[in-house]
Amino acid sequence: MRGDTASATLRRIKAGEMGMTRRTRIIGLVAVALVVAGLGVLLTRDWRSAIIGLSAQAERASGLGIAIDGKARLALLPLALTAEQVRLHRDGAPLVSAQRLSLHLSLPAFLTGRLQVSGIALDEVKLGPVDLDTIEARFADQRLDGFTKAGGHTVTFSGNIDAEQKAFFRLTVPTVGLALHFDGMLESDHGNPAFSGHLSLNSGNLAALLPALPLPSGLLVRAEADLEAGDGQISLVNLTLEGNGSRAAGSLVALSGSPALLEADLGIDALDLDAWHASKSTALSALLPPALTPPSEHKAAAERTAPQPAPAPPALSLPTDLFASVRLNIDAVSWHGQTVRDVQIQAGLEQGEVILRHAQANIRPNLRLNADGALAGAHFKGRLRLNGPGLSGRADLTAAWPQLELADIRLNHDGMFATGRLAAEWQDALLADWSGSIGTWRDTALKLRLRPGNAGFEASDISLRIDSLALHGQGSADFSAPRPRITAALRGDDLDLSTLPGSPIPPAVTPRKTLGKTSARPQRAPPPQKSAPTKSSPFSTAPLDWSGLEIADGALTVEAHSLRGGFGRLEQPALTVSLNNGTAKLESLRAGWLGGTLSASGGVSGGAVPSLRLDATLTGLDLAQAKPDLAGLSLEKGRLNAQLRLHSFGKSSRDMAANAQGEGQVDGGAGIIGGLDLPAINGQLARIENIGNVLALVQTGLGGGQTPYTRLSGRVTVKDGIARSPDFTLTATGGTLAADSAVNLTEWSTQTSVSLALAALPSTPIVVHLSGPMGSPRKVVDVNALQKALVQSGLGRALGKVEGGSEEKANGGKILKDLFRAFGGKN
Repeated sequence: MRGDTASATLRRIKAGEMGMTRRTRIIGLVAVALVVAGLGVLLTRDWRSAIIGLSAQAERASGLGIAIDGKARLALLPLALTAEQVRLHRDGAPLVSAQRLSLHLSLPAFLTGRLQVSGIALDEVKLGPVDLDTIEARFADQRLDGFTKAGGHTVTFSGNIDAEQKAFFRLTVPTVGLALHFDGMLESDHGNPAFSGHLSLNSGNLAALLPALPLPSGLLVRAEADLEAGDGQISLVNLTLEGNGSRAAGSLVALSGSPALLEADLGIDALDLDAWHASKSTALSALLPPALTPPSEHKAAAERTAPQPAPAPPALSLPTDLFASVRLNIDAVSWHGQTVRDVQIQAGLEQGEVILRHAQANIRPNLRLNADGALAGAHFKGRLRLNGPGLSGRADLTAAWPQLELADIRLNHDGMFATGRLAAEWQDALLADWSGSIGTWRDTALKLRLRPGNAGFEASDISLRIDSLALHGQGSADFSAPRPRITAALRGDDLDLSTLPGSPIPPAVTPRKTLGKTSARPQRAPPPQKSAPTKSSPFSTAPLDWSGLEIADGALTVEAHSLRGGFGRLEQPALTVSLNNGTAKLESLRAGWLGGTLSASGGVSGGAVPSLRLDATLTGLDLAQAKPDLAGLSLEKGRLNAQLRLHSFGKSSRDMAANAQGEGQVDGGAGIIGGLDLPAINGQLARIENIGNVLALVQTGLGGGQTPYTRLSGRVTVKDGIARSPDFTLTATGGTLAADSAVNLTEWSTQTSVSLALAALPSTPIVVHLSGPMGSPRKVVDVNALQKALVQSGLGRALGKVEGGSEEKANGGKILKDLFRAFGGKN
């Protein structure tokens, strides 16, 4: 009985379990169906209106416009509303665009039917000129946290606004150490949100953050400002920036609208451009050695290293509805040791054109450069002005890439005028072309082909012309040191300096006073009255100004086929000069001159008291070409060698002459002296028996003629401006000529004695004394010793009037006097 009861109970339990399983399955299927139906409704619902509603709320809160041009849908994992092709704008002006916008939703709120945004994500973002892959942000308890990536760096940001409307914002780039902080308040300005507070920036390593810019490694910039933003206006006041030893202060104000307005005012104490530019390991290569190679080799080397043509910059397109005004003041700008001071720039943007109202800079003390003009698209047109003590100038400037032109150039430097045109164009290098007049040089031209280097430029092709004088070659300039370094190697064909009008500096003039006023007609200034040199002196009391030696360092090599001037003709001249710290050193000068070879070295230096040094050697000079003369006698044949060492100092060339010190030597082999026939004179003296023989002596000995000599020699010493040659000797057939000379370089005068000793009367010289200005000295012939010797030789009766004698004997004394007058002097 009991067993039956238990079995029945068991059967009832099993039947109940089976019924419950069926109900559970049915309920599960119904639930799944409801979920699927709900999801179907959610997925097929048009969520565009929901996103538009959320966008409208965001527009009211931010004052910006949001446009959705693509599809909208709901994503479940993660739960988010997405929309494609989204644009953020202000009054139609685009600010941000994204290919996809995702609004992350709160699941509990969503299940209750509310759309609560807990985060936002933007994909393929374009923020002005910046492209970003993604931007993500999360919202929780009025706090914002997010990140993005830019240039391979992760950028994090966070912000918060508490119940008291206190706000902060943080942006960091951990990989480079950049940090941007804002602390302030959120207020309401006419119903629109407005922020006010303090903004600070630590740039971190800018070189790592902006690798495309040539910034030095480790460059750090700090900035602070008081920020006010709201109702379409942003202002930064009490703005300060510090970096690399520079400090700037000023303000920046921007106002949105049509047109938008921007005003900036910034002052900088000092700006060293070298500190803001990354230095490169390769220095500017020296150009002088390749310039000395044959032209074909240099051209091939230049072609191998020629840079690619620079692409033309894109045309500058500026908004026409933006008006801007910028004022910039910089106390000093330095670059490669060169400093420009008091830089002032006032510029504006009006209807798409940049208007340079005023730009000014002091290139050096009391030398000021001014500019103004307008930039429209890629064309700039304006004017440059230059002013300083004794210097003024102006030029019209036009520029349109790749061309620049300075037209109607007019410069006045202490009365020396320069006018002309300078044009430049960039092809594979910068081509510069000058033509015009410089002072008395009415026709000058210069063409340069420049390639920029690390710290300067290389000029692979230089063509210089002054009237008919033409040079060509190569050069370079390096501005990496405090003093620029310029090197050049120039060549010419047949150069004739006599075709030049001399120095380009015009003669000094002084106004002529008439009736208490100054006449416009210039008159030549009278020469100085005190300490004035003699009329024929080549030395002047005018101060020497060699300050130009301080402008740059460098080296210059000049070669030519020939060089002609007042010194004659130099064959194959080669000149090398180096310039360093205000001293010009003549490394070498070598040329063929008058059939011989001239070589020299030396140097000059500027400063308060300029100095001069010269070492010269002359080898094998052909006397037949030079024909030096002294007291009516000339050296007409032979070879001459000479050496001279000279040094001096002084504030004028006259001081230089007065302080000259040095020594020299002259040597020569066999040759011929003209204007005197010593063998004939010597032979006649040995056979003189009567007045007829004396007359023959006059006719044959001093009637011109020539005298062979076997050797000439002499030495020169210069001390305190006096050049002495005590032992100049010429040994000839029939006698010897010796000279003892002293030349006062300052006064340009001489005291010289020339002695002619005949072989027939070796102890009885004929002496010619020269005294006075070098150009026209007074000549006196001393005949006393020869008269005495002739008397002692039994010819006394031929020298005086003998009572009752013939007319021939009576004229003997006159004939002898005429003999010595042949020397050009008086007995």
